[in-house]
Amino acid sequence: MTRASAFRVANRYSRQAGVLSAPPRMVGEISAWILEVAATEALRQVAESREEFKVGGVWWGEATTGPFALSLEDAATIRKEKLEEGDKVEAEALRLGGRLPSGPAPDNYTRKFPLDLLGWRHGPMVEQRLAERRARDPKSLWFFDEMYDPITVVVYRNRKFSGNSLAAATWRNGFLTVWSLPPYLHRAREFRAYVDNLKRLIRHELQHLAQDLLREATGVDAAGGHRTRSSPHPNNLHPRDEHSLHDVEFHTRLQDAIEEYSGGSDNASIRSYVSGGPQVPGSEPHDFFVAMKRYDRRKWNRAVAEFVRAVKR
Repeated sequence: MTRASAFRVANRYSRQAGVLSAPPRMVGEISAWILEVAATEALRQVAESREEFKVGGVWWGEATTGPFALSLEDAATIRKEKLEEGDKVEAEALRLGGRLPSGPAPDNYTRKFPLDLLGWRHGPMVEQRLAERRARDPKSLWFFDEMYDPITVVVYRNRKFSGNSLAAATWRNGFLTVWSLPPYLHRAREFRAYVDNLKRLIRHELQHLAQDLLREATGVDAAGGHRTRSSPHPNNLHPRDEHSLHDVEFHTRLQDAIEEYSGGSDNASIRSYVSGGPQVPGSEPHDFFVAMKRYDRRKWNRAVAEFVRAVKR
């Protein structure tokens, strides 16, 4: 079997702007279900918050008694603000398809999704290549068939992970795992920010599904996403930089950087974002480009070119 980096494989089958897309129907269906789960949990948290903030409830008792007690008027004002924000979160959650929960909360939500390549630019090629491989050797794709069709999606409620209050997700061998739903987000804007981040996470991880599909279809070993010999880097990298430099992260992190960019299409803003100077407010250097520029100029040049195409088109 020919060995090549996932970076090179992905480049051969990249869409416009060089960012490898995932099968759109799968992104849509999986995103809708995960967001529905998150919205259902938000409704559960809103209900618990209403119970906590009711007059005579736990919060009311602690707020209106003791040496630091609030006046009844101040307590009523704070309670009113909390409940109004809860109403806004509830409206956002219902819009996403959340359902009023009943019964105890599960430890996780699990669902299987069949492989659906309809509408994906590379779908016909992948299906044809996989069929050809099966015709030559019916056992050659046993692991792929077992793990990838269907793929398994698991959303955990209360798993600890490093980082901020937003969710974390991973993709590995046909399993998409969302590691935590957030604690109660007291403001609607916090919930919206969480949802936006969750959408990006799902898209990012399903781009790795696209890489796996192309690897299986072409028979090219993706080398596990490790750095290639042609792109040597020092061994004492920060873990964040090390992750960015993995071949399989090139297209996913590039799309992250494109979606997170809030600057203008002018050259000064773009230069600030991708090269680090001179800095323009709102276009601070992105860590993906910083790592690429420092440790792998070949990839940085490609990333900048594709970023500029995406921003200016």
